[in-house]
Amino acid sequence: MEVHLVTVTGEAPRIEGWGFIAILERIEGIGRPIIHAHDRKEISEKFKSEDCPDECEHCNTQRNRKKTFLIENLEDGRILQIGSSCLADFFPNSSPASIAAYSELLYFVRDELEDLEEMPSSMSGDDECALIRISTVLALAAAEIRENGYMSVVQAEEYYPPLPSTSLIIKSQFSRNPLRKIIPIEQDIERAETVLEWLRTSDYVRSGNTTFMHNLLNFAESGHVNHKNIGVVAAGIIIYDRYLEKVNREKHGGKSEFIGKDGEKLSDYPVKIIGTRIVPGDEYGDKILYQFEDQKHNQLTWFCSGNPLLVEKDVLIHLSGTIDRHTEYKGVKQTQLKRCSVLEAKLVDSIEKDNSKAVKRLLKRSPNLESTHLVPYAPPITPLDTAYVRKNQEIADMLIAAGANPENCKMRPGPADDEPEDSLEMAI
Repeated sequence: MEVHLVTVTGEAPRIEGWGFIAILERIEGIGRPIIHAHDRKEISEKFKSEDCPDECEHCNTQRNRKKTFLIENLEDGRILQIGSSCLADFFPNSSPASIAAYSELLYFVRDELEDLEEMPSSMSGDDECALIRISTVLALAAAEIRENGYMSVVQAEEYYPPLPSTSLIIKSQFSRNPLRKIIPIEQDIERAETVLEWLRTSDYVRSGNTTFMHNLLNFAESGHVNHKNIGVVAAGIIIYDRYLEKVNREKHGGKSEFIGKDGEKLSDYPVKIIGTRIVPGDEYGDKILYQFEDQKHNQLTWFCSGNPLLVEKDVLIHLSGTIDRHTEYKGVKQTQLKRCSVLEAKLVDSIEKDNSKAVKRLLKRSPNLESTHLVPYAPPITPLDTAYVRKNQEIADMLIAAGANPENCKMRPGPADDEPEDSLEMAI
């Protein structure tokens, strides 16, 4: 597989004293406009309404338009809705085609690149304009997240080669050759129904003052989504889960507090990863900000400048590091660490190197043997899976003796008696 990493940067187009701030996309069968805002700029409720006319405020005519552009006067803040065909008249000294193309590039490039993540032509949707039932997308998302966890587009791009995002995997279900086949079971269907009802009725969703929440509510109420926006709907499962975690935390008085003192060392401290994002770096490159949460809901952070942790989110791991400082972010107390390592990541690394002595030493520190680790274009696997992939029976036996459960493996040894060499097959 050939992989191309692409980075697109730029400011919103500014032409003759006006700036492009959003594109309103109208999809037949979806009530309110879908909003694609640059830099997540907040958009007036006027343009989020079902009554928002597809009227060009330059020619003052109203007709069926698939897209209109929102532009803002950089001096007085006025916002106008302009049809694409009127850009030539509105900006007589500029090329309207190039303006519109650049504006659309900034808004849509992330979605387009996601759709083109080395997806073969045979995987492209048969009819990407067709509307898909929300309940179907949510059931597929529930099944995929239950089996393999959630991988956002940003998280997927942290790895090299890039991993497939949850959105991409679900989109591929509506193609001739899906990345991997998702088969929802009854509990996934029931969960999808619960989440859909919550999306339609929850004040939490309605009060979310972001274009993302607006688009998600829009699709939920209509009951359908187009192929391009499947990822928005799939994220509804995670948003619901995080809402339940927030409610549970508040119910039990969970509040992040500082832990330890500056310079104090933490050893095999139990946490789970709850968030990651890329932080632009210096001449030495970008960094990955990891956000952890301990069993008392205290938050810890680490700016990693090395290789990314191939450990799945929301899974118990054991973190070692030195407390660097105590900070607050949006009113939440966070303990910032430096020079960190993760016990489970060290264990998997030793297994991959067939280093049985290191594995034996690390097992004495009681790692989580059911922790799951990310691999390209395959479900997350456990340390025991890794040993099976390496065909290292000695290490596999050590892991089982330490408590690893073969029943939880997605890889299992194939029949060795009738074959000249051991084989492996996916247990899915």
